Amino acid sequence: MDRQSTVNTSKKSISQSPDSFHKYPASESSLRNLLKPEITADILGVDVKTLAVWRCTKRYPLPWVRVGRNVMYKPEDVQAFIESRTVSPVVNGQRFWPTEEG
Repeated sequence: MDRQSTVNTSKKSISQSPDSFHKYPASESSLRNLLKPEITADILGVDVKTLAVWRCTKRYPLPWVRVGRNVMYKPEDVQAFIESRTVSPVVNGQRFWPTEEG
């Protein structure tokens, strides 16, 4: 059997090669780089069910990607979410902890 197989549809024949996926350049946010909900929940310190509630209620602005029936998260979206939720304490108009600048 050769590397190329033919898939017949009702109207036409589509030729598919195992290498056809590699015709398109992989971007930084390709499927290989997406995080599963279990890993994302671990990073954020929440339960997987909490992420499901956030998606359903749109409580927090954490973007997600649906791949078939699977839900995945882009690492850069998780990082941006963490940075957007970071709070710097202020006491009497000044930061409580010194910044990196001094």
